[in-house]
Amino acid sequence: MQTATMKISVYANHGLSIAHRWHRRGLFSGTLLIALLTSAGMCCAATGAALETVTAKIDGHAWVASRVLATAPQFGAKPVLSVTAFVDAKPASHFTFNIFVPAADRPIGHFAFGAGAPTVSTHGGFFANAGLDADPMQDNYSFSDGAIIIDASDAAAHSVSGTFFGTAKNHSGKQLIISEGHFTNVTIEAAAKP
Repeated sequence: MQTATMKISVYANHGLSIAHRWHRRGLFSGTLLIALLTSAGMCCAATGAALETVTAKIDGHAWVASRVLATAPQFGAKPVLSVTAFVDAKPASHFTFNIFVPAADRPIGHFAFGAGAPTVSTHGGFFANAGLDADPMQDNYSFSDGAIIIDASDAAAHSVSGTFFGTAKNHSGKQLIISEGHFTNVTIEAAAKP
């Protein structure tokens, strides 16, 4: 069964929260989770749940995440949103973003890629797993330009939405054009304590 591209983010009901976390870790397919919620009479409209998605075009080809993991760690004194969106089907791939925001409770803004060192500025990348025979350095593309824009934040749901775009290059200079990137209702989980 293929994992659905949209997932339910529900934190008001403890049981649904556990099911959502199992799904995030790949233990439930989105289709099964939605079927369970619907059969229990708890579909999105009834619970006020938000659909969480990440989509983009890579050189004009559609890319849709099957799951998303997002946290808000501190990097020194700077708040960071760390977001990774995965496609688990083969060939597996993922986008990763580390966004230095003004404040964890005020993440809205336009954050340019490639504007400085990764330890102090927003950066991101795309990893395309081409298989065992591939060179990992050739599969890893870092954004050399573009931006990620957070244009909506829901403090109660701990979620963010927005867009992203840019050019990503690998070690040998091959580039990918990333366009029409959208993330919707991405839930930011609390960072793990050391």
